[in-house]
Amino acid sequence: MPYGDFVNHPSCRTCSGSGKKEISTTRGQILVDCKKCNGSGVNYDLYSGRCERCGTEVVYKDHKPKYCKSCKEATTMTTRCEDCGTTITYSAGGQYGPPKRCKDCKARREANKRTTNCEDCGASIPYYADGKFDPPKRCSACKAKREANKRTTNCEDCGTSIPYYVDSKYGPPKRCSACKAKREANKRTTNCEDCGESIPYYADAKYGPPKRCSTCKGKQTNSTL
Repeated sequence: MPYGDFVNHPSCRTCSGSGKKEISTTRGQILVDCKKCNGSGVNYDLYSGRCERCGTEVVYKDHKPKYCKSCKEATTMTTRCEDCGTTITYSAGGQYGPPKRCKDCKARREANKRTTNCEDCGASIPYYADGKFDPPKRCSACKAKREANKRTTNCEDCGTSIPYYVDSKYGPPKRCSACKAKREANKRTTNCEDCGESIPYYADAKYGPPKRCSTCKGKQTNSTL
């Protein structure tokens, strides 16, 4: 239901096809649009509100405007297109505030409109392939759900706080990105002294290079039982 100080206004049977007619209401004479009455004589799509600047009655259909036509046209302002920097002139009484983009950039942006699928629920997500951002991974509902599952843990090497999600496939991370990178830089390989299998290890490990691969370790353990 539209908002504001609204009332239904009857439209007129005698607009003679013009679509405009001045009619009497409890607040005086007003000009209404009765194109939608279809000969019934009543237009239930029309409502009344007040201009927020001068208090004049405003008759509207779907969305209540903030200002009457006179106040809308009284003040013009300028802003800059956030894409190309072009100066945009707009009405200070506009319903939606300053425009973000000029007409050309709007058209260009719409031409770059694409869709992708949410990796969690598969919902279709519209986005703009303008190169500023990668395609979104999740829809707004799944983003909100994920944020609700956000937790923190500490890096086991440096103690830094690491944010993670409890619905993650891999559980809490053990190391922060800096320590992960440092560890990867220290990655080496050695050979199992029993079977010669290549074994990856980290040169900064507390215990030095491993002597045996996991398979040979298992064999050795079983032979001692």
